[in-house]
This record gives sequence, C-alpha cells and structure tokens, in this order.
Amino acid sequence: MWGIEKSQQRFPHVAHEGMLGLHARGRNGRAFPSARLQAKVEPMRCQICTQRARWWRRRCDECARLAAVFAEHRGADMGTMMELFIASGAPPDKVEKFLLVDIDGGGAVRDQIAADMTNDLLHALGQTGRQTPRQVERIRRRGTWMTLDRRPPE
Repeated sequence: MWGIEKSQQRFPHVAHEGMLGLHARGRNGRAFPSARLQAKVEPMRCQICTQRARWWRRRCDECARLAAVFAEHRGADMGTMMELFIASGAPPDKVEKFLLVDIDGGGAVRDQIAADMTNDLLHALGQTGRQTPRQVERIRRRGTWMTLDRRPPE
C-alpha cells in the first residue's frame, strides 16, 4: 500500500489520517472554510431577567418560582402579591424586572394584577364592564391618574 506521504503527493485535496484533525483540503492546499469553522454553544438565557438559565430552560429558577407564585395566586391584590414575591426568596431587583415583563402575551404582570383588582372591584359594585391589562397599560402610560384636573393628551 501507499504511505501517507505518497498519497498526499498524489491526492493533496483528500483528507487522510496523517493530517492533524482530518481537515479536508482543496486543490490549492488550503483548508476549506467549513473545516475552519468552530461551533460555540451559548448558554441559555432567562427570558425575563436575561441571566443564565439551565439547559433547555426558558427561565432561571427564581423567575420560574415567581411565575409559579403569580399563576397560583392570580386575582390577589398588589400588596399580597408583593409579599408572596418577596417570600419566594427572589431579590427585589428581580421582582421589579418580573413585574415589567409580559409572560403570556396578556400584558405586563403589574398591569395584569391591576386589571384583576379593577375587575374584582367592578364586580363587587355590580358593574358588568371588564378592564383588560392593555387598557391598564394605556392608562398608566398616559398618566391620567396623576393629572386628574387636566385633559389627557391624545
């Protein structure tokens, strides 16, 4: 059989065992671009706080715990929810980020809590109206609760 040197002289573009790492080479002797590409696996990031999450997880452990508390106690008032969030062991800055994020496409968590409180109040007063988290967000952004004596900007 031919030795490595002989096969390299005759077929320089074919990869063989004698080459370091078995890189395929073209006719000009340079390695193909795909042979030089290196794969880098980025760590998974939490969708809420952008910190590192575990493999195949969309949320870190603290944010997953906050989401579970929110789902379990849906309909509670803001004070109770804040006490439950703090009791879950998450740091206050992570709780603030969690309140601002839109988990399920229904608006920010803060707006969902406010909408639930408003709907409970309307139901207790016998009103049939319903307020959505998007309406709460619109009211919060317009700031009408601060400027009740002036007409809100359109």
